[in-house]
Amino acid sequence: MQRLSEMHYFFYDEFVRLAACHGFSVRDLREEQLYSGALHSPKASRRAIRSALRSLGLEDAAYRAQRRWYVGMFELALVRSQESGVRSQEGSAALGHIECAPPLPWFNRGAR
Repeated sequence: MQRLSEMHYFFYDEFVRLAACHGFSVRDLREEQLYSGALHSPKASRRAIRSALRSLGLEDAAYRAQRRWYVGMFELALVRSQESGVRSQEGSAALGHIECAPPLPWFNRGAR
């Protein structure tokens, strides 16, 4: 059993970067549900807010903003890139702005 104090906590963008460094792309399953119209909001107030945002063309941007600053849990799928193996520091050039440096101290936040 994993202790809570041994768990790793990441912001979404940090996790995407880490996954890319190891040869994976990340799919946000909830975002995919949102795009397909299948994301369910149990509260009527949230459904109304989402409907208003959708009518203004802002639902996608609002989802990405709340994912960055509000949501604490994600439903993700990792997809292995066509290249096999773990990306090295030399291979990070293909990632553009992503550097595959060792995790920074704040990557492992410990128990919250």
